[in-house]
Amino acid sequence: MKYLIIFLCVYGPNLYADCYKRDYSTEHLKKHPKQEVRQIQFEQTYGYSEEEGSFDTFEIYLDFDRNGKKILGHAKGRCEISRSADAITGLCRFESGKGALNLELRPGKEHYDESYLIKMSPGAVLEDLSYGQGEGAKTSISEYDSTMLVHKDVEGSILNDGRCEMVYAKAKHFVPARLWNEVILHSIRNDLARPTVTARNLFHLSALLWDVGAAFSKNDQGYFLKEKTDLNENLKPEAMSAAAYHFLKHRYKNAPANVGDIVPYWDFGDGKEDRYLDLFYDKIMAKLGHSVKGTQASDFGRSMATKLLERTLNDGSRESEGYTSEPGYQLINKQILDISQSGITTPVKDVEVMYQDYFNYQEKGDYSSPFDLTPYRGQDFSKSLDLNHWVRLNIPGSVDQGGTAVASEQSPLTLFWGKLPTFGDLSSFKSPTKEGVYFDSEIHLPNWQSDAEEVIKANLQVAEFSSLLNPVDLSEKDFDGDGSFDVNPGSEWIDISPARLGNNPLGTNEGQGRAINPVTGKPYLPNLVKAANYYRSIAEFWADGPESETPPGHWNTLANYVMDSLKGSGNGFRWMGQGEGLPEDLYAAKLYLTLNGALHDAAVVAWGVKGHFQGNRPVMVIRALAKRAEEDESFARRLVAMSPNLKMVEYEKNGVLVRKLAIKSWRGPFRGAFYSSEIGQIEFRDLSFREYSEKAIEENDFYREQGISGVGWILADNWLPYQRQTFVTPPFPGFVSGHSTFSRAAAEVLAGVTGSEYFPSGLCEYPAPNLHFESLLGEPFHFQWATYFDASDASGISRLYGGIHASYDDLPARVIGSKIGKKAVERAAQFFSE
Repeated sequence: MKYLIIFLCVYGPNLYADCYKRDYSTEHLKKHPKQEVRQIQFEQTYGYSEEEGSFDTFEIYLDFDRNGKKILGHAKGRCEISRSADAITGLCRFESGKGALNLELRPGKEHYDESYLIKMSPGAVLEDLSYGQGEGAKTSISEYDSTMLVHKDVEGSILNDGRCEMVYAKAKHFVPARLWNEVILHSIRNDLARPTVTARNLFHLSALLWDVGAAFSKNDQGYFLKEKTDLNENLKPEAMSAAAYHFLKHRYKNAPANVGDIVPYWDFGDGKEDRYLDLFYDKIMAKLGHSVKGTQASDFGRSMATKLLERTLNDGSRESEGYTSEPGYQLINKQILDISQSGITTPVKDVEVMYQDYFNYQEKGDYSSPFDLTPYRGQDFSKSLDLNHWVRLNIPGSVDQGGTAVASEQSPLTLFWGKLPTFGDLSSFKSPTKEGVYFDSEIHLPNWQSDAEEVIKANLQVAEFSSLLNPVDLSEKDFDGDGSFDVNPGSEWIDISPARLGNNPLGTNEGQGRAINPVTGKPYLPNLVKAANYYRSIAEFWADGPESETPPGHWNTLANYVMDSLKGSGNGFRWMGQGEGLPEDLYAAKLYLTLNGALHDAAVVAWGVKGHFQGNRPVMVIRALAKRAEEDESFARRLVAMSPNLKMVEYEKNGVLVRKLAIKSWRGPFRGAFYSSEIGQIEFRDLSFREYSEKAIEENDFYREQGISGVGWILADNWLPYQRQTFVTPPFPGFVSGHSTFSRAAAEVLAGVTGSEYFPSGLCEYPAPNLHFESLLGEPFHFQWATYFDASDASGISRLYGGIHASYDDLPARVIGSKIGKKAVERAAQFFSE
């Protein structure tokens, strides 16, 4: 049987698939070794109507390789639907008249039981959107293309659920460690975005599954639990699944998607707790045919989970206290910066009064002058701010992973985490004088007293990266009014293949790529992408905001990609690239223990440093620079001389001449009160010093039509990172970068356990995400990395393009992560018998 394992997203009444290839059958790979479907998108424009009996229109995009040639096919059409007690079925005809889509929806008794199936018919003709094709080019769907199926629930599948979850495997291919790794990744996406907590949960689940498996082995040693059992080996999968089931039930019992009637897209609307994840876990056990309790295997697994949960409860994580900060812990900057206002300002007062006054102003219809927000603003505290240290943000409209509104004022996340025990032996790196701090002698946070030049340059680099985030050709535009067409480097095409990017010496971005793939012996081919699309995509791909599995989860996803590649390569699962191949279940269990042990340690080390040093973030530094430039003319001149993306501007506001620092940068998600009238979108900031000029209106209209914010000259008072408006920056200090620490540690593990720094084929091609912060404005493309270290470095620098970190956060964290990863590989070997 030919089958494709992919992700499926389902949103509300609409069917929307944004699916990534995972595996083909052996038969298919033998017949078509170069055939590769990377992505399927299917979207119905309108939901099912009982009266009309149809989906009005649909669109489908297929992103695939055919014999090494990338193809992006597109078609539109209409679906005629029939409904029965058992299923909704439909025949979807393409507008081209050639070919069709068979669509079947099988509703289950519960929301999580629904299943969807889409199958292309051979001979269908798609519009070819591939770069370089002539207008109107067509691509025909061959017989083997047509075997692409989008599954949410098929007979014999194990893991299937909405919200971009993967149909993992046929039952006969199921291995417990891999399955439950996918389950916890789905749980993480439905929890709060907490990288430290995520790393701990991944590690503890991996250790639990290893310990249960080791209990059935004479030679393997458990990590937390040393028990042995005389149960039959055939009962091991059930014991492992029961252990994982009870562990996840406990650790995610309070996840947003598991409490209250709040689950996005699946809300029953009955005012009762949906217990989404609990039901999800129950369903998986039922599909496996395993017992939750009452059998020898399930009771052993539950006992092991209980023991591990009890043993780790008091590890310093403050799990019982909801991972809240320790009593007495003090932030150096106690103020809160309101990100919705200009400059360094406390949260606004009397907001309801402001809203009413604003609406009264609108009703008068007098737009001769802008609405004066001055009386409603908070207080400027730039004079009392310690520029060396982090300040919390007030983010109006903040939401959690599930889209539920949360407090707008950030609470610091687990800044005591450095006190947790580590998996690897890091004792030689522990500071003798600073509690919970590792690698103290190897890191340095630049400060304004002795390293002001370094701080300024590093943060101006972040702003300059932000100026590259516009993919639109501006060769015939003059928005800055200087009499010449604008130059936009973000619209340039760059080569993002391993031939040009990567191969960096550790702790640098100085690599120039590599010419030859050592696995194939062939040159790496160019991969041309618009610069802004690449920079925005890596910022979003590695982001750890809403709906993310956070960096530890990202690297588990990549590890699964590697295991799938090894499985398809025919070389087997050879530990550290040596000896005989291991069974898949043993290899997976060993890999997860090692990988997630390293990621756990990365969280301990990075957050120990964050908690002690409380390093600043670019959004605060850049706004502080703007304030100082406004007050000190000599400093302003020196600052402007350091970057072509800075200038001082003078303009009149309410009859007063104002002198401000302007920055050429991504313009931020806000559009300004001039265009906005909804509550919550009223602009407290002056978006531009030309906000009401003819040129500014033309520029805003232009970018609004493009679906992006664009890059332009804005007041540096208003600078924002390229992130979601409801997220902006994580709720913890910047120094050192968690992304960089996590990523290099994980890369070292993958290089160590596979025996090569290179991905299995010498090239990892991973689909870039569909952008959510703003529109892509270009064709879908794939990230390409030759080595795990190339991917790790991409993660690190992505935080600069995303405006989250400066280079002094990123580069030293890569060096630290390298040592953590290597130590984890050494430590894990002590528990393996072969």
